Formats: sequence, C-alpha cells, structure tokens
Amino acid sequence: MSDAWKRLDLSGGGLQEANLRLAAALRRRRSAYLLWLAFPLGAHRAYLRDRAGAWAYRLASAAALGLLLLDARAAAGVALLILAAALYDLACMESRLTRLNKSIRMQVYLRRAE
Repeated sequence: MSDAWKRLDLSGGGLQEANLRLAAALRRRRSAYLLWLAFPLGAHRAYLRDRAGAWAYRLASAAALGLLLLDARAAAGVALLILAAALYDLACMESRLTRLNKSIRMQVYLRRAE
C-alpha cells in the first residue's frame, strides 16, 4: 500500500478546508470550451495554465493581422495554421483538463510540508 496518505495536508481546517481549496482551483469543462471560442487570444490555453501556448496564439494572431496589411495570402495561411492548432486543441481539450485537474488535486491534497 502506498504511503501517500501520510503526506495528506489537512492544514488545521481538516478535509473540508482541502475540499474547498480544491473546488476553487479545479478547471471546469464548460469554461474551457467556452474560452476556446476566443482561440485567437489564447484564452483557453491561459485558462489551462499554459502561458507559452496562450502567448503563441496571441503572437500568431498579431502576425496574421500584420500580414493582412502586406499580403492577404500569407495572412490567410497563418490564419489557417491558427485554426488548425485550435481544432487540435479542441480535440485534446478533455485530456488536458483531466491531466491538469489531476495535478491540481495532487497539489491540494499531497502538499509537501515545508
């Protein structure tokens, strides 16, 4: 049997306090999917705690807008790449949410004593 139960952090408030922290920290599916609609801004990636991915969407969207002034074909190509990445993110959203929420649960319940 695992010794993980020995590392449970009940921090004075007990299990109820840990459950409240967990409920506040978990990422919701509905929110993630609604934020996906704003994929040019990388909102769904930011919600899923992927700062680099969020900024990649923002920079690519800015590049597509900048290219629109110079070359419409190049802007359309970049926009198509952004859309392809967004569709890939949509397909992988469930697994990302599951992985992130598992990590959050571990952080809340198995916090290391300092």
